[in-house]
Amino acid sequence: MAERSQNDQSFQGARPASGWHELLAVDWEKAFVFYRGLFGWQKAEADTGAVGTYQIFSAGGQTVGGMFTKPATQPVPFWLYYFNVADIDEATRRVKAGGGRIVNGPIEVLGSRWILQCTDPQGALFALVGKRSHNGIGYFAPVARKSSVGARK
Repeated sequence: MAERSQNDQSFQGARPASGWHELLAVDWEKAFVFYRGLFGWQKAEADTGAVGTYQIFSAGGQTVGGMFTKPATQPVPFWLYYFNVADIDEATRRVKAGGGRIVNGPIEVLGSRWILQCTDPQGALFALVGKRSHNGIGYFAPVARKSSVGARK
């Protein structure tokens, strides 16, 4: 078995690093003021869509997360952490194989990265972010072709 590099972000044996931090707040503008005072975060670009304003924030010049006002259907505000994975498709398979559930995704986001929101077998929400091992829409595994050498007619 090949030895893993320290930068390998696959599941087994890796120390998961958070690649994105997302806050669903009661009022994202008030929450931003609090966290700006606490951590010195700055506003980065913002996107306005179906959920309202999604405010991206940065720390030390690097974008690290986003926040928005939670929908009324969401009972409480919470932080959602997106853990880095090398391959979002492999991560999807592992979540399901381990008894977890896919709640949303995979969805393509900036930088050709994909996100996946999941629950573990006990129902705790978590998310993953990573690249895809393939291009295009949908996933079709390669099929071995039969060799025509020695084939009967």
